Amino acid sequence: SSGINAEYGVFSSKTALSATVVIGGIYQVVGWRVIAATGAVYVGLYGFERLKYTDRAMERRFKQQFCDYASIKLHDIVTYTGNCCSTQVQRDLSATLSRLLTSVNNGVATLKKQ
Repeated sequence: SSGINAEYGVFSSKTALSATVVIGGIYQVVGWRVIAATGAVYVGLYGFERLKYTDRAMERRFKQQFCDYASIKLHDIVTYTGNCCSTQVQRDLSATLSRLLTSVNNGVATLKKQ
């Protein structure tokens, strides 16, 4: 357990160091105003999305996801049922044809005897 925590600690340190180096390099190239403006735009967009994603929006999204899922499952069920029905109809038709052929053959044999 302590080994896992140590790995996460190293990961966090490496990530923080990498982020600091990247931000420092960007600061050297573009300056603090561009970084501040980019941060402000990011925070603004995040806040806008956060305010926009209300309980009603979450409910609509959930309903849409459920409808998508249900329609896929319903399509699969209809396809499977259709295939089963097609096989059953084909079997019934083959059996009926076989009975009719037997009946016709018996009728022909009866006529030939007469």
